[in-house]
Amino acid sequence: MPDAPVPPPPATWRAAQEERARLLHTHIAGLQQLIGAAPTLRHASSADPAALLRTACAPYYAMLEQIYRDDMPLADTLDSAAFVARMDGPAVATPSLPLAVVTTLLTEMQAQLGAMVRTVAAGIYPALEWPRDLEFRLSSFARGSLYLGFELPQPPDGAVFMRGDPFEQSARESLTALGAASRLVATEVPFAQVLGEMPDPRLRDAALAAVERLSPTGRRGIASLSLAGRCFGDQAWRRLTPETRQRARALIESTAPAATCQPIILQGVVRQIDLDQRRFDLRTPAPTSSPGSATASPQAAPLIRCRYGAELDRTLKTLLDSTVEVQGDAEMYDGKPRLVQVRSVRPVA
Repeated sequence: MPDAPVPPPPATWRAAQEERARLLHTHIAGLQQLIGAAPTLRHASSADPAALLRTACAPYYAMLEQIYRDDMPLADTLDSAAFVARMDGPAVATPSLPLAVVTTLLTEMQAQLGAMVRTVAAGIYPALEWPRDLEFRLSSFARGSLYLGFELPQPPDGAVFMRGDPFEQSARESLTALGAASRLVATEVPFAQVLGEMPDPRLRDAALAAVERLSPTGRRGIASLSLAGRCFGDQAWRRLTPETRQRARALIESTAPAATCQPIILQGVVRQIDLDQRRFDLRTPAPTSSPGSATASPQAAPLIRCRYGAELDRTLKTLLDSTVEVQGDAEMYDGKPRLVQVRSVRPVA
C-alpha cells in the first residue's frame, strides 16, 4: 500500500497556528464522542458525565486559549513585519511592562537602523541624502516575552515606495546586512569568515557597530534581544546577548589583512560624527597622492567611513561640516577606499 502523501508545510506562521487549533478542536470533538457514546465508561465513573468531559478536555481548551490569546498575535507579527525584535529577561517577564524598556529599545532600534540605512544608501546611491524624518515604523506588538514588529520606512505623506525605489532598496539591504552581521556574531565565527561574507569594509563596519549597540548590556533586566525577518534570508532567530556585544566589539577592532589596505590621503567634508563609536563619514573626497608615491591614489568613493583613535577625540568634535585632509590606511573594496583608519586629520582652508 503506497504511503499517504505528506501535506505541505503551512505557508505562514498564522496558518501553522490555525492548523494547531484545528487539530485541538478535532481532539476535543473526539473526546466528546467517546465519552458520550461509551455508557460503560460513564457508569464506571462516579463523576458527573459533564464534569468528566470538562476534565478530559481541559488541557486542550487551555492550549486553545494560549493559541488565540498569545500565539495568533505573535504569528501575525512574524508574518507581516519586515523584521521582528524579541526581548527576553526579568524586565519583560512581568504582567505590566515598564514603559522605559519599550522606549529604550525603540530609541536604540531607530538610531541603529537609521545609521545602517544611511550607510547603505550612500554606498548604492552616492548622491542620495536620506531624510531624517524617514524612519522605520512599528507595525505590530505581541506579548510572550516582548515581540515588536517593524516595517520598512514609507513617505510621511501617505504615499508608498515602489519596489526598487532607492529608499526602499536601501532599507531592505540594510536589514540584509544587519541579518548577516548578527548571524556571524551570534555564531562566533572567526574574523576571516566575517571578511569573506561581508567584503565591503564600510558596510561590515556599520553592521557590526549596529549589532554591538543592539546587544543588551545585561544591566536593565534584558537578558537577550533576538532578531528575525523576511530580509534576513531565513527564518532563524539571531540571539544577541552581553557576550555578542563583546564579540562584535572585538570584530570591529580587528584589522583587515595588509594586502587589502594601503596608505592614503583624502580631502573632503566631515559628516555625521559618531563620538561613541569614533566614526565619521567623509563626503566627496578628492583623490590626492599616496604618501611616498608620486602616483594618484585610487578613485575615492563619494562617501567614505573613517574610524579614529581616542587621541583625536577633541579634534573631531570641532570639525563637523568642515573640509579636512585625512591621512590614514584605507581598506579597499572594488578598487576604492571604503574604510579608513585615520592617523591624522587637519582642517583645510
